[in-house]
Amino acid sequence: MRVLFVTPPSTARMYPLIPLAWALRSAGCLVHVASWSGFAPTINLTGLVAAPLGDPVGDPVRLAGPAVADAITGYASRWRPDLVVWDRYAPAADVAARGVGAASVQLVPIVDRLNSSMVDEDWATQVPDATLEPTPPSLRPAPALGDLPIRHIPYHGPAIVPSWLRRRARRSRVFAGLDPADGRLGTLFEAVDGLDLELICAAPMRELPPGVLIPGNVRILDATPVDALLRTCAALVHDGTAVADALAYGLPHLVPDGSAGAELGKRILHLTTDPAVRDEAERLRAEVLAMPAPDALVPVLTD
Repeated sequence: MRVLFVTPPSTARMYPLIPLAWALRSAGCLVHVASWSGFAPTINLTGLVAAPLGDPVGDPVRLAGPAVADAITGYASRWRPDLVVWDRYAPAADVAARGVGAASVQLVPIVDRLNSSMVDEDWATQVPDATLEPTPPSLRPAPALGDLPIRHIPYHGPAIVPSWLRRRARRSRVFAGLDPADGRLGTLFEAVDGLDLELICAAPMRELPPGVLIPGNVRILDATPVDALLRTCAALVHDGTAVADALAYGLPHLVPDGSAGAELGKRILHLTTDPAVRDEAERLRAEVLAMPAPDALVPVLTD
């Protein structure tokens, strides 16, 4: 069986698809991952075969519209997939799937389901054969016909685990998943200065805002083995895009809302010390773990 995955040229959009892609590949399916040609080397880093679609047409991060559908259809008509699996930001893949007689399955990432502003009304006309739903049941609407629950498996690409991460943390560890250019990073550093915790910041030193002061309890990483790191953390501070990982690892988390340093510091301490917050995070993690793993969906998708 041939399966074509279609993703925008973004690791944030592609990575949630990779565990399912490898589950299908391990079951004997032929798997190709399609995106704009410039993204092909990044696809190859996952160990999967890239299907380059040429140069970007229109919005490069949203694969939508007739011209994009033509590009995907052109590849699909030559390779003839039996199944097309696509990220929600790639609705043109649904048009291509129907054009070549393939089944069409979309994945709605957790961050999309929890953030209504990320759902474009123009895409509502796409009606795939099935929808992969990784959002835990208590956080999403009642299931619709064709919904397939699937467990979110955190994946962040190749990484090397440093020696310091193999040792037990001596105090609570908090991961900061904010863009280096984010204006909230300086406030976050100010907030944790002097607190009895360790903040791990995934940002190359050269990309930090000029003049930002780095407290002694902040560790800056150029390359971050996110999966290994989050297993050692007590909480997560992010820009809203890491909610799926927070749920999967049972981590209390927050998105800074512009609070001053002292107030933000109190909120972070609350995340790492309040048992009720930890219990709720663990409850949601249990929901995630109860959902079918990607390999359990293989018989359903290949039937």
